Parts: sequence; C-alpha cells; structure tokens
Amino acid sequence: MLNEIHNNITHIWELEAKCSLDEAKKFYSETASKYAHELGEKGQLRFEWYVDEDKKSATFIENYKDINAVKERIKNHLNSHLKDEFPAKFDIKKLIVLGNLSPEMKKEYEGFGASFREKIGGFLK
Repeated sequence: MLNEIHNNITHIWELEAKCSLDEAKKFYSETASKYAHELGEKGQLRFEWYVDEDKKSATFIENYKDINAVKERIKNHLNSHLKDEFPAKFDIKKLIVLGNLSPEMKKEYEGFGASFREKIGGFLK
C-alpha cells in the first residue's frame, strides 16, 4: 500500500577492507554469508555484499522483517566468531539504518556510529 509504514529495518554498511582482496572475498562469501545463511534466521530477508571497482570498498546490505529479527541478528553476531573477525578485516566508513526505531533500540548502534533514516513515503511490494 502506498505510504504505508512497515516494520522492515535495513542496514547499509559502507566498508573499507583492511585485508587483501582474496581475504575480503573469502570473508564475504565463505565466512560471513555462509554463517548467516546457516543460522536460518527467519526474519532475515537480505544479506548481500557488493564491491567497488577498487575491490577495497564494499557495501553490505542487510534487511530484516522487523525489530525482533534485528535483535536476533545482533545477539547471534555478538555470540559468534564474526564479532572479532569483522573489525579486524574492515573499517566501517558509514552505517545507515533505515526504519522506524525506538530511542532505546538506536542505542544498540552507538558503537558503530550509525545514522538513522525514518520512512516517510513510498511503497514496498
């Protein structure tokens, strides 16, 4: 429906690799994606990596059904090997969080320097 407010939350990460291209590719496809896929989180809708022409800059996009799915992802991340591997391999240049979040939930992102965007219009099919 046009201009309907939904519960989806999207993370758009802009990253700079601190490791070699081969290590970064392995992390994208074989480590992080494989781990997240095998978890089978029901509320996870999208988990995709994109690389710039320089092969050192990456955009990582996550999309979740609702805030409960985000909370599950955060919990699983903090209890995984990725908690230490991710910051060792990448610098976070920017994190944009799309969706309507409570002030309490925004605090969960404080360590990432996130900026927030609330939905004001459009549609989702």
